[in-house]
Amino acid sequence: MELLRLRLIFLSLFLITVPVWGLVDPILDLNFFKNHSNCRTLRNYLYLNKDKMNLFKEKLGKNPDSAIFRRYELKCKNEEGSVYIMNGLVRSHYMTLLIHAVNKEVKDVKLVSFAEPTEYKPKVNWLQALNGRSFQKNIEIDGISGATLTTQTTKNLLNQVKIMENNFHDKK
Repeated sequence: MELLRLRLIFLSLFLITVPVWGLVDPILDLNFFKNHSNCRTLRNYLYLNKDKMNLFKEKLGKNPDSAIFRRYELKCKNEEGSVYIMNGLVRSHYMTLLIHAVNKEVKDVKLVSFAEPTEYKPKVNWLQALNGRSFQKNIEIDGISGATLTTQTTKNLLNQVKIMENNFHDKK
């Protein structure tokens, strides 16, 4: 009887803790999410099937960099939006951008990581200048002197978010 009781205790502890392990998401440790701690954040990854991949290729002129996109729904008191964690190859290394979209517009762009030399790294004020850009128009952005590939990668990532916002954004 004692062995059965111990097994039940172990099983209950296992059932309580295992789901918590599966819910830990390091992206939510980013300062952006900490600054929005009063908002509800729901992970809502986008998985591209063959039809969605073809739509991407048609609109982007090439296949997307990935078939899985990290998207989070951010539900705040006065607004709802999506947050995309986007990776793009600059030269031979990647950069990661956090792109916050609200009402089919760029609300915020944050540099999460940048593995290229610092002279190619976009400045905070350049990224802030992207705020307010509409996902319903062509996205044109000013270049960064000496960092043409960073500019092109940023534009490519914004265009991928534009496609998702305009075609695959299902409000729940």
